[in-house]
This record gives sequence, structure tokens and C-alpha cells, in this order.
Amino acid sequence: MAIPVNGQVGPVPAADGTQPLLRQGRDAEIITADYVGRFSEATRRRKTFSGTTAIAGTTIVAANNHPIAAAAASAISLYNPLGSGVDLHILQAILIAVSGTPGVGMIVWDVAFNQTITAVQNNNGTAGAPPVCNYASGVAGAGRIFTQTALTGSTAQVLLRPFPGAAAGTIAASSPDEFIDNVDGGIILPPGGLASIATPATGTTFIVGAGITWMEIGAQT
Repeated sequence: MAIPVNGQVGPVPAADGTQPLLRQGRDAEIITADYVGRFSEATRRRKTFSGTTAIAGTTIVAANNHPIAAAAASAISLYNPLGSGVDLHILQAILIAVSGTPGVGMIVWDVAFNQTITAVQNNNGTAGAPPVCNYASGVAGAGRIFTQTALTGSTAQVLLRPFPGAAAGTIAASSPDEFIDNVDGGIILPPGGLASIATPATGTTFIVGAGITWMEIGAQT
């Protein structure tokens, strides 16, 4: 049995809360192609945020290696405070091997749950600096970024999964390596959740830069 479809050929402007017609093409096909970027809707609604290490990068020290111990510092961590009311859906993380010799092994994600961290956040290595909303608006989110600061109050973290790519050999400052993990919500931090990018070993004067982007959505109960 055929089901009639009421649509409109061409763009269908609509406000929140309305029930517009489906959009159709000039051959009566239903238009399902992306009209805006994949995360544009979440970003325009001020739901996506980013945080980074210092722009010059940070030198890997023993505390940054897996497994990240209780109250230890990490190269970069994302924390969702207890009581935030939102889940943090990690969308993407970037690691740039700037220079030096990395330790042998996989770079990984470490995680912990039900954390109460009292340390002062320091996005971009600046004490007290919060993450930045990806919609240039000044909107503040719940997530906190820490880089090379003791995660006071945290427990030991555990291995979750590998981070794509592994630096090999000495990295020249003139030709850094870049690794991108398009997580796409494959890691979600509920209130109290903590995720860190951890190295396998200290290496020799190994400098990295890193950043994490996430979406904040009402916490699942």
C-alpha cells in the first residue's frame, strides 16, 4: 500500500517547535543530504567545547605515563564534575608529537569514574582558564580541562583503549607528527567521569601538544 508523503520542493525554513513539511527535490525525492556540517547543529546551540595543552606543547614526564596514578598530573585530561547535570560526549582528540624521542608503545586513553577533583582547571596551561565554547559566544560549559597539573582528589585511572597512531624515532621540530582520534561519541563521561591521554613511557625530552573537543548533553539517568 502506498503511503502519501507531504513535502515541499526546496528549502523549508522552520522555527523550533514547528512541524514543517519534509523537504523534497525536483524529482519528488526526499532530501536527506547533509545541509550543514555534522556538528553544526550542536555547535550553534552552544553545546560543543574545546580545550588544549599550552600552545608550545608540554614535555612528557613520568606522571603522564599509563596508568595515571591517583592525584597525578597528565598531559591533558577532561573532567566532568559531579552534579554537572550533563554527559560529555567526546567528539575528537588531537595529539601532536612536537619534538624529542617518544617512549616505545601505544598512546592510550585512561579513564576513571565517580571522581571528585578539587584542582584548579587550566585550559591551555593557564591557571583558572576554562574550556572555550566552539560557538564564539562566551558560553561556559561544565567540562574542565587539566594539563600538567596534579588531579587532586582523583583515584588511579585505568586503560580504556588505544589512541590512534604511535610516534616512532626522534621527532624533528621542523616535521612534527599528528594523530587524530575521531571519537564521535565513542567515549562518554557522565558526571564524575575523567578521561586522560596517557603515554607508554617518558622518552627523551618528548614534547607534545594535544586538544580535546566534546559535546555536552543532558545526563542520562
